[in-house]
Amino acid sequence: MKLMKNIAVGSMALLLLLALALCLLVTFSTDGLLPKVLPVQGYAVWDTSFEELLPVGSLAIVDPEAIMESGHVVWGPEGRLTVADGEGNLILAADPAIVYDQTYGTGRIIYRINGLGAILETVQQNKMILWGILGIGAASAAAWGLNAPKRRRRKEVQELIELFDYYGRKYDAEEEGIDY
Repeated sequence: MKLMKNIAVGSMALLLLLALALCLLVTFSTDGLLPKVLPVQGYAVWDTSFEELLPVGSLAIVDPEAIMESGHVVWGPEGRLTVADGEGNLILAADPAIVYDQTYGTGRIIYRINGLGAILETVQQNKMILWGILGIGAASAAAWGLNAPKRRRRKEVQELIELFDYYGRKYDAEEEGIDY
């Protein structure tokens, strides 16, 4: 029983720490969805040009320092997906007639996580709600912790009642055949 309680407390603490980390991540990220201290940046994909490669709503991890070679998918201006042609140009995937200079590209897309971009963007747009949820969770954990002595006392009282009941029945059983 004590092990289950420790697991529950540990799980609650872990969830609160993860929520705090998410809140801090979202609060301090300015450009893209990941904080500037990371060497890569994350962007939510809304362009349908590369639906098979980058599904809408996924998180595109972009490395601004990566070398862009021919055929690499690049995060272009205004969140548009472009393809590097290997000659210093970025070709817009939605309209190949539109060509950008490679300096307009944010970086080469090196990885994607399906569905996470839409979630992070929604969370980033609703920071106060996220902090409120974290605050409610922290307040709940604090209230649960502060009520632990009351629960412990209640349990001790219940054990005493059961003990008195047990010995009372035992005494009654011993005294059953005796006449006074």
